[in-house]
Amino acid sequence: MIQSLWGCSDGYMKSNSRSRVFAATLLVLQRCSPKDPEMDHHPLPQSSGEVDQLAEQLRSDDNFVRAEAARQLCNMGVVARRTLPRLLALAGDPWYQVRIQVPRAIIHLRATAGEAAVVLAQLLKDPDETVRLYAQEAQRVVSGR
Repeated sequence: MIQSLWGCSDGYMKSNSRSRVFAATLLVLQRCSPKDPEMDHHPLPQSSGEVDQLAEQLRSDDNFVRAEAARQLCNMGVVARRTLPRLLALAGDPWYQVRIQVPRAIIHLRATAGEAAVVLAQLLKDPDETVRLYAQEAQRVVSGR
C-alpha cells in the first residue's frame, strides 16, 4: 500500500527501512489533523492536576518518561496549551523520540507562527531525519492557519 502511494519500487521499499518509516509517518501526519478523532488517544483530563503532572514529567531524567509525557500532552490538544513553552523547550532534548513531539505540540496545541518560528528553524536542521520530517509538516500546518 505504501509503495503505491509513494510511487516507489517494491525493491527500494524493502531495502530501505527508513523510507518505509518516513512514508508511514507522512501518511499518519496527512490523516491526523488536530480535529481527527483518531488522535484522541487520551481522554481529556479531569483536572488541571493531570496536565501539571505530565508537564512535570517533561523534566524527568528518563528518556521514555519525557517522550511519553510529551506525547500525552500533545494528544490532549488545546487542553494542554499552557504547557506549550515547556514542550517547545524540548527541541534541544538529546533523544530524538522526545524532540519528535515538539512539532506535534506545535500542530496539536495550535502554536502560532510567532511561537513556533525559532523552534521550527532549529528542528528543520535536526540531525534526525524523522524529526526534520515532522518539523516540515508542522511548518506546513502553521503556515496554513
